[in-house]
Amino acid sequence: MKDVKRLNTTLSLEAYRILEKYKEEYGSQKKTLEAALSLLEKDRCRLKTDHERIWFAIREELNGVAIGKRLFKYLVENRKEEAYKNRVIDRLVEWILKKPIETEDFRKILDALKLAYETTNIFEHIEIVEEDDNRFSITFFHSLGIKVSEFYTEYLRHFFEDRCGVGVRSFIRDTHFTFQIERSSSMG
Repeated sequence: MKDVKRLNTTLSLEAYRILEKYKEEYGSQKKTLEAALSLLEKDRCRLKTDHERIWFAIREELNGVAIGKRLFKYLVENRKEEAYKNRVIDRLVEWILKKPIETEDFRKILDALKLAYETTNIFEHIEIVEEDDNRFSITFFHSLGIKVSEFYTEYLRHFFEDRCGVGVRSFIRDTHFTFQIERSSSMG
């Protein structure tokens, strides 16, 4: 046992309870502590590049959001109609699904949309309610004000109608907007 160091320390009662909880699973206090330290090290190394660390800091610490360059350009140039027609979200959803939108189950499309927008941090939370096989509601919660609700309501209305072939009704508020979605029974 030459590559071993002796350690004497005290732990908070809560830390000790956690240690005891996992001691049986790992075989000893020593092995439990080594496993915990290994997991801590893996978690720290998870973000390897400067780009990953910076994006994490922008998203989590500065509450930044990510939008595509083309969408950003359209918004800066006040060309919303072009943004509605040339949506980045279509490609992002297909990238998540790994197949064309038209060939995928509608619920999976909604789940991919939720993953995309929660990851980009534009919306804090997205709630999907499946009322039955052909009726859904999806609510996008944010803290960016009524103008953002209005823009994304129109942006996503185009997505749902143009790419998913579904009818939508929308309800817009300062902190969220909701789509009520009706699909024809012949859709997948």
